[in-house]
Amino acid sequence: MQPSLKNKESDSFNELVISEGITIPVIEIENERYITLSSIDKIHQRPESTARQAFNRNKSRFIEGKHFIKMDAKDLKAYVRHTRFEMDISKYSSESFVLLSESGYLKVTKVFDDDLSWKIQDVLIDSYFRAKQLETINKQQSPKQPLNR
Repeated sequence: MQPSLKNKESDSFNELVISEGITIPVIEIENERYITLSSIDKIHQRPESTARQAFNRNKSRFIEGKHFIKMDAKDLKAYVRHTRFEMDISKYSSESFVLLSESGYLKVTKVFDDDLSWKIQDVLIDSYFRAKQLETINKQQSPKQPLNR
């Protein structure tokens, strides 16, 4: 599978299409993007709970606020409202979710050493986690249009 990343945006949702049939929500909180553990399993084509087990096994190596944040299902729903992911979250109304930052994602997937994982990591780093930075850089580097007088 060759990953191709596209933002699929409309007025009501924002999600990332990794490849046909594999889509994850774009979760942005205070200008930083996060990813759920279940989304990691999905895009890396791992059995359910693989990322959670890796996170729990190495929890002492993660710093809350730097590598991950926790969010109640009710609060997380606000960030994925009107997407198919809102329905998934509704099943877990009493749980809190672990959301990984870019550095947290890299720590969890550090042990994923197959070709697909290397490709997915490149795509997510460049096109998901750093998308805002690239957009800002491009805006700053674009030539200023002359004023029409």
